[in-house]
Amino acid sequence: MAICCHHLVGFGILRFSYGLFFAAVFPALNALIIQYASTEFRGRAVSLSQTSHQFGIVAGPLLGGVLGGWLGIQFVFLVTGLTLLGAAWTIKSMGSKHADRMLTG
Repeated sequence: MAICCHHLVGFGILRFSYGLFFAAVFPALNALIIQYASTEFRGRAVSLSQTSHQFGIVAGPLLGGVLGGWLGIQFVFLVTGLTLLGAAWTIKSMGSKHADRMLTG
């Protein structure tokens, strides 16, 4: 969608929309962590989630920039798409009962 925005105002609206989405999803993610984590592990589970999120914010663009400079930006999008498809296929093949069993221990 960012390709369609050729003006600063359009890009600002796009970023604002992303912020609204993020503001809705992040508390829901924390609620899921609290729901599925044991009471002894809740604090650590939330801190691991926050730490991995911040690490991804730093490492993702860094790795994407290195790969994009080395192999081309198309390769970065190809790897990202294949990774997301692989993750979706893995979750689909595991089934919801198996995933619930893994989450609850």
